Amino acid sequence: ITIKKSSKVIVVSKTTQYLLRKYFNLKKELYLGYNPPINRKFPNIENSQKDIDIILFGSNFYKNNIYAVNACLKIRKRLKIFWINPDYSILNLLKDSNHFISTGNNLEDIELFKLYSRSKLVLNFSFSEGFGWIPFEASQFQCCSIMSNINIFRELHPSSIHYLQPLNNVDYVSSFLEKLLFNDTLRKEILKNIASD
Repeated sequence: ITIKKSSKVIVVSKTTQYLLRKYFNLKKELYLGYNPPINRKFPNIENSQKDIDIILFGSNFYKNNIYAVNACLKIRKRLKIFWINPDYSILNLLKDSNHFISTGNNLEDIELFKLYSRSKLVLNFSFSEGFGWIPFEASQFQCCSIMSNINIFRELHPSSIHYLQPLNNVDYVSSFLEKLLFNDTLRKEILKNIASD
């Protein structure tokens, strides 16, 4: 296999590093090569109006958006949800709800940044992720990320004060989201921690 025969292997996270060592029983050095967006220039988007409650991303199974949708369905107050590249079969679960749903596909960066600037929360309940940059990007526009308790998020965002295990308790998650949506102080506390990473 190529990995075993390569003289240098560069990986993008400690999680990948660990898994490759374990799977291939590698003793050789695996170089960690982050390409974080820390020095990336983000546009200055002035938007004091947070008129979107929640952003969801993607249609892949590993994004675990079924769990996010089930948590949102338990919130009685009407939510404004924007789903980027949605899973339409799961999206249909929301059609009879009180919530207002918008969708978009393959957005340009500037459109994504504008969405972040208008949104209170982005839900990252993934079973796994490659880079996990969404929480960092969103925090640059005062959009708070709620993450599942997986290694890549803990590695990239060690200071985040709230990780949720998305396989446990949908009532707890729903209650926490509702509290967070209407508590600016708590959102700012989480944002401060994510931005510090």
